[in-house]
Amino acid sequence: MKKGWFINRKGNRYLRKAVYIAAAAAIKNNEYFKNYYMKLRARGKSHTVAVLAVAGKLLRIIYSLVKSGKKYDPDYHYQL
Repeated sequence: MKKGWFINRKGNRYLRKAVYIAAAAAIKNNEYFKNYYMKLRARGKSHTVAVLAVAGKLLRIIYSLVKSGKKYDPDYHYQL
């Protein structure tokens, strides 16, 4: 059994694409996500797998914000 979250093909394809594009933008514009992406690439992961891992991390941050009702704090959420 695989550990962790993943993005599968059963969901809305437009939402999946939007999350993928958001992850690609985060990699380009945010140092934390860029470093995470590069770490995965250095481990031999493909571009797509690394971007989807960033997308999963973004989704976990968004979910925690919605669930808790708190405001975004980069120092706290980058620990997830």
